Amino acid sequence: MHVPDPLDWIAGKRSWKQFLRYTERLSRIPGSAYREALELNPELAGKRKKLPKAKNPPLFGYSAEMYLITDLADLLYKRFARDPGVSFPRPLTAIDHLSLAKRQAGMDRLVQSFFPSHTHLTPRLEA
Repeated sequence: MHVPDPLDWIAGKRSWKQFLRYTERLSRIPGSAYREALELNPELAGKRKKLPKAKNPPLFGYSAEMYLITDLADLLYKRFARDPGVSFPRPLTAIDHLSLAKRQAGMDRLVQSFFPSHTHLTPRLEA
């Protein structure tokens, strides 16, 4: 892997957006000094603890092979566990988020029409 010179960003030879992408990529490499520094930072640990846990894997790095492995795992689980309603999580796209928002809005309207004073009890849909 080519290691860029940090002075290139300071001198303005490289875009800061590229720097942010580079550090994001470094944070995903297990055993890297950057990832270790992130994981040992107590301030970041406190902030991460407050974040909700991800229910779906990230789209970045989720290859066609990962889709095939997930499909195979679904088939095996459904065959041996005999639970056809369960499937392993997959990355969500913008279309998935829009579809979920549309379904949630429909549910909100339905609850509003039948129970106008109890809209705060509308169940939240999850992907």
